[in-house]
Amino acid sequence: MRAPEEASRLLDTGYRPYDGPRAGTAGAVGSLLRYSLRRGLGLGRPFGGKVPIGLVVLIAYLPAVALVGASVLLGDILDQPLMQSVRDYYGLITTAVIAFAALVVPELFCTDKRTGMLGRYLATPLTRWTYLLAKAGAMLLLLALVALGPPLLLVVGLAATGDTPPALLDVLDVLWRVVVATPLVALPLAAVAAAVSSLTTRRIVATAVIGVVLLLGGAVAGILAATGSPATVLLGDVVMVAFEMPSRLLDGTSELSGVPLWQLATAWLAWVAVPTVVVIASYARTKVSR
Repeated sequence: MRAPEEASRLLDTGYRPYDGPRAGTAGAVGSLLRYSLRRGLGLGRPFGGKVPIGLVVLIAYLPAVALVGASVLLGDILDQPLMQSVRDYYGLITTAVIAFAALVVPELFCTDKRTGMLGRYLATPLTRWTYLLAKAGAMLLLLALVALGPPLLLVVGLAATGDTPPALLDVLDVLWRVVVATPLVALPLAAVAAAVSSLTTRRIVATAVIGVVLLLGGAVAGILAATGSPATVLLGDVVMVAFEMPSRLLDGTSELSGVPLWQLATAWLAWVAVPTVVVIASYARTKVSR
């Protein structure tokens, strides 16, 4: 009988060349994009990993499903134009996007730096910039699920189930405004969340800071406006700026109604551009070991 230490032997060591298909940079970006989508959706993860996106989807879709269901059972319960119904719903969409920014975006950006996977990704054909391209693509696709799906569902559902269905041209008019309004409300909030997440490796820290930035900014701007400051101080609240753009597109009014469009557009661009620059600068100076 052989001794235990002789039961197995190592016969050879070394590396074998890879002779399979090579997808190059595009394949690496696509692979990381798919993985990031799965991580953001909590697929292949324990139940706790599915809670953030589940909560966000619940906030975004449940009211739309309830309104359409009530319209099927009870008729046109809202008794108002389709445009107004969709505009009112954007308050809930903004809440869902804030929840997405605080709970899901840090998962996309913080984890790889904390676990050291960023260095491994950069040892592939990916560069820092193609890595960010894949992460931004995943974030935008998940945002479309959260911010675009519910209003589209609401428009189609109410148009199909109301007592007096609106004219096709009216429905199409609302639909194109919804498609344009979605990035207007989502991009500033997502950009701020990505900037905060790029500065830390701790997901919990990023979530807390994002919550403070999004909520405290509005509180400070509201206090200043209440004490007699001009309405333009409200442009310092990224949530209000994000909500105001689709509100105007859908013919609504708000506290920023008196602010000229060019000032609102400038503030919106700043809330997108400055956090984007922060993300790029953060990853440019991040040291990684490959």
